[in-house]
Amino acid sequence: MTGAVVCSVPCMRPVTVSTEVPYPPAQVHDFLEVMAHHERFTDHYLTDWRYSGPSRGFGARATVTAALGGTRTDVSIEVINSEPPHRVVEHNAELARHASEDGGGDRDGGGGVTPPDRRP
Repeated sequence: MTGAVVCSVPCMRPVTVSTEVPYPPAQVHDFLEVMAHHERFTDHYLTDWRYSGPSRGFGARATVTAALGGTRTDVSIEVINSEPPHRVVEHNAELARHASEDGGGDRDGGGGVTPPDRRP
């Protein structure tokens, strides 16, 4: 195809998701900071969870099998920042590594959890 643009995953822009829950920020942060808890709410597309590093906070890591768009691939997720009680930042460790190897700098596009009273 002439003029077609082929874009691999590193071209994706960060995605921010917000959800309001009836719990105080500290309780939500404590729950989300534990990597193993994520299996409960992502089991519809992430399976075969394998954990490494600390169980919570900075450096907590999981390798999972992602089933998206009819394909299955292993993905590594790592907590790269935790600011109790307002923020937990994770990134796709493999994507960040590949972006760095490609000279693209830090494109991890980490997701964060910020309560409504702290949003810009």
